[in-house]
Amino acid sequence: MGQKKLSKSSVLIVGAGGLGSPIGIYLAALGIGKIGIIDKDTVEISNLGRQIIFETKDILSPAILLNNVDIPTLGLPIIETII
Repeated sequence: MGQKKLSKSSVLIVGAGGLGSPIGIYLAALGIGKIGIIDKDTVEISNLGRQIIFETKDILSPAILLNNVDIPTLGLPIIETII
């Protein structure tokens, strides 16, 4: 019953940075049904050590546009991005 409630719940994460990116992964792994992320930044090389959903190929790309691609490759549910 608890997992069904989680799958019907929604969460909005503000920022896909050092806290937002791992939180998104953890929430998806927990089975949260809908996860939204709001972020206006671009990925920079200095961020890669703490923004674990990004890779070097993502540098200078808008962070928010990459989340729909990178989170599902981990085998987790699709995360909705809000621009």
